[in-house]
Amino acid sequence: MADFPKVSDEEKQIARFLEERFSGRPRFFIHRDSAEDDFYVAVAVKEDYPAPGLVTCATNGISNFPLYDSDGTIYAATRLELVSTCRPGQEEGLREMLFFAGRTVVKQRWLCAPGIFLLDAVSRFGAFGDMAHLYFTTPFAQEGFESSMFGDRRVSWLTAIPVSTAEMNFARENSTEALEDHFVEQDVDCENLTRRSSV
Repeated sequence: MADFPKVSDEEKQIARFLEERFSGRPRFFIHRDSAEDDFYVAVAVKEDYPAPGLVTCATNGISNFPLYDSDGTIYAATRLELVSTCRPGQEEGLREMLFFAGRTVVKQRWLCAPGIFLLDAVSRFGAFGDMAHLYFTTPFAQEGFESSMFGDRRVSWLTAIPVSTAEMNFARENSTEALEDHFVEQDVDCENLTRRSSV
């Protein structure tokens, strides 16, 4: 059985960063594929952030590993952590989705960047209405999650938004900018993991 994870100095700094951003101490949950697997991601959970009646989850540990570009070379400019918001009672599923995304980034050397979709990252964890995939973009609902330095390590934050297949296809036909504009125009409840598709 693997020992409890040895926490890096950068993870400790990120934990303090999250406490400051959340204006309170979050609960941390360790996610790993199995007890024998050395790879893990801690997911912080904070209730009533960014507003009452919402729950935000943020990863801590993906940035222990480099990002890889689409050609297989190390993307040295930054590393990655994820943040996302949901309705109360949906956070367990969201934690699993963020861990799955982090595991895909690290173990498959998958480049996660703004405007990218991770297929079936929602539907594999149960029934979530029309939602099936994760869409990644720059955080907008969570304040202060800009690219930051932790020690010598630059970390960029992306927000993960559950989307339907129809919404993903809309973005592919029109653009991800058009999808985000559509979400704003239609006042889509992106924090609800079981919402109906807006397209």
